Amino acid sequence: MGVADGNGSRFEVNSRKLFDKSDELDELFRMYIEDINPFIVRFEVAEGQFPLEVQNEIRAMYGHLVRAAMAETDEQVSNNIKK
Repeated sequence: MGVADGNGSRFEVNSRKLFDKSDELDELFRMYIEDINPFIVRFEVAEGQFPLEVQNEIRAMYGHLVRAAMAETDEQVSNNIKK
């Protein structure tokens, strides 16, 4: 699937490249739901705001997942998931 950037260029994104990495992705999602999400909730209750540092890390995580789906080699897919 082609996705346009802000300049009209198109990027090829193919999430099928992630299928073979389901164990790694499952661990990543488990860590988010068991560790990160409860921390965010506690922080929001205590501070009344979403932790900016965590928001940046979540954005970075999605960026790496997208890069993994756009990668040309299996090694690039794995490297981006590990980040």
